[in-house]
Amino acid sequence: MAMVIKDQLDEIELLMKMNKNAMVVQECCSVFEVLLKKVYGQALVELPYAERERLNEAERKIGKGVKGYTEFGFGQLVGLFSECDLVSCWAKATNKELGLIKSISLNPIVDMRNRIVHNSDTRITKSEAQLVYACLKNWLAFLGYSNIEENVAEAFQVKTVPEKKAVQAQYQAHVRNRESSTYTFSKKSEQVRLGKAVDDYRNIDRRAVDFVLSNLEKKEHLTVLDVGCANGKILESRFANREIFDRAVGIDYNEE
Repeated sequence: MAMVIKDQLDEIELLMKMNKNAMVVQECCSVFEVLLKKVYGQALVELPYAERERLNEAERKIGKGVKGYTEFGFGQLVGLFSECDLVSCWAKATNKELGLIKSISLNPIVDMRNRIVHNSDTRITKSEAQLVYACLKNWLAFLGYSNIEENVAEAFQVKTVPEKKAVQAQYQAHVRNRESSTYTFSKKSEQVRLGKAVDDYRNIDRRAVDFVLSNLEKKEHLTVLDVGCANGKILESRFANREIFDRAVGIDYNEE
């Protein structure tokens, strides 16, 4: 299984170089299917009885009593995870921080795949393909790129309170180090870097923002928040003059 996923990732990167964007999305979804089935199967073994019952109920509902999760496609698997709120159950049962995975919505990827498979719509942009691949790599960054069975099993092992406190202590030490940092974006070199970023990534950022907006139900009176905005140049250039946003707010750890 580890070698299969590695081979698929190599193939995805090759397809990206060839600008086969629709195929990139489809290949990413096939890898996601493997990951989601492994995670769900492990959850059926490791989670408390009451949670497992909720999982089984959701599985019966989505499979309409005639299909099990091993026969589900990508869209059904995403629906299954959403129906039983599996990631939250996983985090609660294991005492682990799953913010990275919880923050990634797979629903827009399902919609994109459906456009390709059911509507024969291959007009997928390079930015869309890159975003889908980035989502997949974030999942793999958490679960691991090899020995998927072992890594998924380990991901469901309960983190003890002392272990969690150790992680929190590491984070607090990281924060203290940042407080003593001499970094400042008032330096001329940093101003130059930000100025180049404003110009070099303008089109890429616009496509990424448009992709996100296309999947939002709400299309007006939006507020955008840039966490880590430095001097606000990029925030201003991307959002300040777009009518869809009522406000563009930037915050940064460095008060300067």
